Amino acid sequence: MTKSTRLRTPLTVALCLTAAVLLASCSQSGSAASTAPSASPSTSRSASASESSRIDISVKGKQVMPTPALVNLALGQSLTITVISDHDAPLHAHGFNIEENIKAGHRVTFTIKGAQPGVYEIELHSPELRLLQVAVR
Repeated sequence: MTKSTRLRTPLTVALCLTAAVLLASCSQSGSAASTAPSASPSTSRSASASESSRIDISVKGKQVMPTPALVNLALGQSLTITVISDHDAPLHAHGFNIEENIKAGHRVTFTIKGAQPGVYEIELHSPELRLLQVAVR
């Protein structure tokens, strides 16, 4: 086996795995929820807000669906987020000056705009739950 063949094999495997993940996420429903991962909270995947300008999040107990992810947002770009929870909780979008009180079973929709570069958390308080992180670049 030549040196170039040994280097090409791991690269080919990595490219095939990446393509499989992308195809699997594209084959899900057309909702914005498909841009976020469905793995455990310790696993995060980044998604670009350009893939979707809308994200729908639901909270049941301490379970956030889709699993919290890092969403990339370009400077000046907007992202609309809808959250529904099975319990009352205050919502806070750090860096965007947004605070909402979510009532159980009611949808709250708000739009954020990437005005300042940085990584910001959107979370519920009581209990503390990260809904997603937004990286403005």
